[in-house]
Amino acid sequence: MITVDSPGEDRVVTFRFRGLVTNREFMDFAGTVYNFKVVGRLLTYLDWRQIDGWKFLAPKAIEATAWRNAGKLIERAAIVHRKRQADAVQVL
Repeated sequence: MITVDSPGEDRVVTFRFRGLVTNREFMDFAGTVYNFKVVGRLLTYLDWRQIDGWKFLAPKAIEATAWRNAGKLIERAAIVHRKRQADAVQVL
């Protein structure tokens, strides 16, 4: 699950990732970034502390295009995650 705090005048937007993150959620994330109406590019804070794992497949061409478009709207990103441990995050 991914929750979002809308950007304010400072253009900062927080995305909180929880549980098992899927391709569909990650593509929805790209769409959310692309649809924000802000002046200037976004400053993104990605909170990954509650991720249990990632369930990804190879992206389709349309998904890659969605991320290229969303990426153009991000000025800077900060990622916060748990301290890495051998079994802390599992890629499925």
